[in-house]
Amino acid sequence: MFVRHPVWLRSVTRPGAESFAMVFALESLSRSLISSVIPIQLLRIFGDTQHVSVMYFGASCIGLVVSLFLPLLVGIIPRRWVYSIGATLFVTAAMLFMVDSEISLALGMLARVVGLVSTTICMNLYILDYIARKDLSKSEPKRVYYSALSWTIGPVCGALLFKWGGDWAPFAASAVCAGSMLGYFWFLRLGKDTVIFPAKTTDTKSKRAQNPLVMIGRYLKQPRLNTAWILAFCRASWWSMFFIYTPLYAVESGLGEVVGGLIVSMGNACLFFLPLWVKIVRRIGARKTLIIAFFISGVGTSLVFFANGYAFLGAGFILFAALGMSFQDAIGNLPFMAAVRPKERPEMTSVFSTYRDASELIPSGIFAILLRSYELSSVFLVTGGLMFVVAGFSRKLHPRLGKDRVAPQALPEIGSVEKNPV
Repeated sequence: MFVRHPVWLRSVTRPGAESFAMVFALESLSRSLISSVIPIQLLRIFGDTQHVSVMYFGASCIGLVVSLFLPLLVGIIPRRWVYSIGATLFVTAAMLFMVDSEISLALGMLARVVGLVSTTICMNLYILDYIARKDLSKSEPKRVYYSALSWTIGPVCGALLFKWGGDWAPFAASAVCAGSMLGYFWFLRLGKDTVIFPAKTTDTKSKRAQNPLVMIGRYLKQPRLNTAWILAFCRASWWSMFFIYTPLYAVESGLGEVVGGLIVSMGNACLFFLPLWVKIVRRIGARKTLIIAFFISGVGTSLVFFANGYAFLGAGFILFAALGMSFQDAIGNLPFMAAVRPKERPEMTSVFSTYRDASELIPSGIFAILLRSYELSSVFLVTGGLMFVVAGFSRKLHPRLGKDRVAPQALPEIGSVEKNPV
């Protein structure tokens, strides 16, 4: 007797959009479970928010170096092993976070950032191998919504486990999710990848163009690309601040760890408004959308500073700002995609992608200095001020950009480095 298996069951047992979305969801759940817990754990061990910022700054520095050199490693070691090492480092990091010592936490953050870069680079390469370019517009939104659920339930569940299950509980759950991700990865049998080497050329100009310093120089000479980088950097900087300092704000204001995790979860849940935001963008364009979204975020984030003594009101302002940021997330990286020249896409994309590392590195360094003299609420005031500045800066975009043609590929990835700091 012939048995017809459900379509979904067949699609998750072989490489494709559905299975890659599942891998991404497991990775997002592993990270989101401890995203609101790590800042609190660091605060308990180091004692103040300034030292927490220093730790994130150091981890971001390492992440930047690793992201620059890891592609060279992927070209030498089989990709399946690089991914497996990254997934194993997620498990190792979770175990290190269970130990209450400064050295263990530092090593845990190091393992986490290296694991994140490893799995992200390898999975993106696998997606390009198995999914045709014309099908990316269908597969990428699927990854967004699969991971959105993880980032909605993960932070609050991690905070609940941390509060009532013991300090080790959320990290153990994170390790289980990372182990499940690795097992599912090997079940999909993605190991037989081919290492692609660049073609040899005798053209001196072509060789010179591959030099990263040369490509950075060419990038800086194009104003539209610079505008796209600044907009992406400011967007990612807000989310970096949100994930690190919202749990700290909840603890220091007396709301507690669970409420802090709930705020982070609710902020991520705003992603489910994206279909509505996309329709609005197609009507009013990218420029007006960014101006409105950054202005809303600036108002909400700045008002946290003035809600001193009214913690729940401050939490409401944070969520209001997150709603504004989700509105401009409907634009994604469309300004860059519209500005880059087709023949320079690979090189310019590598330069443009540095905004993710910069958004974790620069704000953490500034806040580490700021918190030496001022209270935690000053972080929200400074970030809100930046949002007002970038709202005005958004006027540089062309008024017709985004109208009636918001590419699905431009939608952001919830589990990506830009929204979720190490």
